[in-house]
Amino acid sequence: MKRLAILVLGAFLAVLVGSTPGRSADDKVAESLDKAKTKFEAEMQKARTTAGEYFDKKLKAAQEKGKKDLVDKVKDEQKAFEQHGILTTSAPQALQKTVKAQRAAIETAYTTAIKAYTKAKKDDLAAAIEKEWNHLQTDGLLSVAPGSELWIPLFNGKDLTGWELLGTPVVPWKVVDGAIQGENKEKNGESVWLRTINRQFDNYHVRMDVLCSKNCVSYFYFRDSEGAGAHYNVMLRSGSRVTGSLARYSKRLNVDQVMMNADGPPLPEKEWFTVEVIVRGYSITSFVNGEKKFEAVDEDQLSDRGAFSLLLQEKGSLMRIRKIDILPLPPLPSQKK
Repeated sequence: MKRLAILVLGAFLAVLVGSTPGRSADDKVAESLDKAKTKFEAEMQKARTTAGEYFDKKLKAAQEKGKKDLVDKVKDEQKAFEQHGILTTSAPQALQKTVKAQRAAIETAYTTAIKAYTKAKKDDLAAAIEKEWNHLQTDGLLSVAPGSELWIPLFNGKDLTGWELLGTPVVPWKVVDGAIQGENKEKNGESVWLRTINRQFDNYHVRMDVLCSKNCVSYFYFRDSEGAGAHYNVMLRSGSRVTGSLARYSKRLNVDQVMMNADGPPLPEKEWFTVEVIVRGYSITSFVNGEKKFEAVDEDQLSDRGAFSLLLQEKGSLMRIRKIDILPLPPLPSQKK
């Protein structure tokens, strides 16, 4: 998910308001909102500069200590900020205060403008400003996540706590050398499942390290809504589709189709690779080894939340997952209640 740079977004917003049908040259509501946006743009640029300096300093200190786990943690925090605009509570207090204060100020400015236009029965202007505000919430706001940890591990590296075995017949999944291992030793056409227990996920950036056997047919299911009979899945390994390809299923709409075929050559056999999936609203993006494979939007909105599942098909399929972490993301404006 590519975030808009604050300066570019600020220019976009100014043009959008200035070109809104029905706006007069002496529109005091628009003038007040423009001033708020100009201040917000300037403060957010300062915040991004401060955050960059903070991460550079923190990364250098971690590298000087020679601690790889600490370096990786700082890089994760930096990536979350650069990709999703999210800071942790370990960031400087002054930076957190600026982000929270300016976020509140710009929200007040927009809601005030929308109410003023609505009261004046200028519905077109109110709708345009609301659309602009939703755009800003989707791609232009910084935020401070609760706690000092952003990425939540879904596998503890020791056992299958938090996961359940599914499938007929049930073929055991187990932990081998610090990795979840699934193997289908039965027969072709059987499915071997491992599913998160009592946990539903909606918006997130999930990543995992994967290793597959030569003839493995495997998938990562997400927003797997068992009751609603709907899910999405990303191909992890198959001879028929490139790793990172996206498919979807809905029993209600009688849909079972490939949404997006990824491009690129097959991955090397028996080597670890990284898969990332970013889901927010009905926008879905996948990466394999850091390379974007697709970015798609499900216009049918088949599933808004659900469990994670790992699936193996066909005899001889073997897969290992040594890490699977999730970074929760804020809901889109359309998802807020």
